[in-house]
Amino acid sequence: MKDPIGKTFQKKVYFHLGEAKKTPMDASFKLSKAFLMIFWDGKVEEGFDHYLQTLKTGAIPLETAQGTSEWLSKRLEKETEENQLLITALISLLQFFKLDKKMGTDNLQRVIANLIATSSHTNLAKKLSKLI
Repeated sequence: MKDPIGKTFQKKVYFHLGEAKKTPMDASFKLSKAFLMIFWDGKVEEGFDHYLQTLKTGAIPLETAQGTSEWLSKRLEKETEENQLLITALISLLQFFKLDKKMGTDNLQRVIANLIATSSHTNLAKKLSKLI
């Protein structure tokens, strides 16, 4: 993410990690770990695997899914085009698994097409296409 070492961004990440301690089974912490793997460590596929595994457990409370979706949506406008695509994929997965499956499916189809057309994340696109 843009300026990952910046103080403002670190405060937001630590706030999100702090919120994780309040939820059952540390679901938010697991989602946050996936974000960090993707955007700080550059481990996009590994981070998405972790994110998918967490969502598939069903342990994410609805409030956490909604809050995470809102947090990610706010990040969109501040990011590079590639990061916007990855963030949109994360939001679409939240929609697919927790919020609105139809909307999530529609958004995932668009994300997959964009991943194939515009980025080097074709393996990620293949994984996501297996979901729908």
